[in-house]
Amino acid sequence: MQRGAVSCWSSLALFLALACLASCQRQKEATAPAPVPPVAQPQPSEGMVVAVQSAKASADGATKVCVRLERNSGKVSGMQMDLGWDPSCLTMEQTGNGEPACTMNPEAQRSLFRAAKRERGIRVLFLNLNDTNPMPASVGELFCCQFRTAGPGRQCEVSISNAIASDPTGTRLPLTTQAGTVQVEGSAG
Repeated sequence: MQRGAVSCWSSLALFLALACLASCQRQKEATAPAPVPPVAQPQPSEGMVVAVQSAKASADGATKVCVRLERNSGKVSGMQMDLGWDPSCLTMEQTGNGEPACTMNPEAQRSLFRAAKRERGIRVLFLNLNDTNPMPASVGELFCCQFRTAGPGRQCEVSISNAIASDPTGTRLPLTTQAGTVQVEGSAG
């Protein structure tokens, strides 16, 4: 009889211990913050890339440099980025009112396009104030800017930094950047 009582008490203790563990686990899960899924960083071979399209130009001549959105997801509602270059190699053309000579591709269907001068480049912003629908996925070329080259036989890099793309709800989209070059024809000296 005592042996049965010990066995009964042992079973009861084991049952209570398991019940307590299960209760503690449920309480821990209820108070623990929800796990944050990792943000997938695009690899160079996947995801959207905002890229400067390389160009050729004659010495002391004008050239057009365009920026493209490669692998457009069809989710981009607005974008902002900085373009930079060596001012001893390239000079940005200006409009009659002193603004950077840049034009947006009308296929992007954005109501606001602004290119503003910065110390060593420009900041470009474009979005649609009236409609937050994304740009069509078929849009590749975003905008082009006019530059003047300085001297023959040079290779001038145009880089992109601080690039941000967002969807219609304002959520930031993964985006990588790729610089381009302007190859100035002729030989130096």
